[in-house]
Amino acid sequence: MTQIKGIEFSPELEQAWKDLKAKKIKGFSMKLSDDLKSIEIDTIAKVSWKELVSSLPESDVRFILYNFTYKRTIEYKVENDCITHEKWAFIKWLPSGVPVKRKMMFSMASKPLNQEFFRTRFQWEFQCSNLDEISAEGLLEELKKNKKFENTVEIC
Repeated sequence: MTQIKGIEFSPELEQAWKDLKAKKIKGFSMKLSDDLKSIEIDTIAKVSWKELVSSLPESDVRFILYNFTYKRTIEYKVENDCITHEKWAFIKWLPSGVPVKRKMMFSMASKPLNQEFFRTRFQWEFQCSNLDEISAEGLLEELKKNKKFENTVEIC
């Protein structure tokens, strides 16, 4: 098990990260262990965003890494022309009602997970607390607030 700043990362997490980079999976969710000392794989999504969202608990935190496909309109082309891209998103699932200690450990684990385990700065980062926010439509609405992505018409 890899350990960074007192937080252990399971070997399954390392494999899921490799599989995501190799496009063998669409994404995965990670959870804090019951003893709050490690981060483990919770769910692996091979098909769709809805599949992953449906597995989220209503009263516990999750980190999610997902390879979104998104479509943007092309300004200089004929109306309704779109171009398709892919982008990884790092999402923090933090519903209300989570015990304070879990929230604190979740917050403390976020930076080492992002910067030292994945060693990547994700362009898309979201924090969601309810199913409306974490739905594809909710994420699209949030994404469009960024001028760079205001022409985005769909994410999946």
